[in-house]
Amino acid sequence: MGTTPPTRALGIGAKIFVWLAGILAAVNIGRFFTTGQTDDLLTGIGLALIAYGTWRNDFGRPRDAAGEPLPVDRRARMAALLGIGLVLAGLVLESRV
Repeated sequence: MGTTPPTRALGIGAKIFVWLAGILAAVNIGRFFTTGQTDDLLTGIGLALIAYGTWRNDFGRPRDAAGEPLPVDRRARMAALLGIGLVLAGLVLESRV
């Protein structure tokens, strides 16, 4: 019998950021399907990875439902860092067009 992992609780700011990043990711990926430009795809995937990292780590300070600190999810942190790199690459490609 294994123990169940604690439920993570997001703060209000993180919830708003995750929703905003998710919506912007969907818009950019949708725009990629209509225009076919690579910069939209990179930006959309990057924003989705940033939203995932924020959802898992709550801006680097994960807490459970009772407010107790939880260990940082390293995989989510790496995903967020990769997402930042992809968004920057998308912005550079967009500026060249």
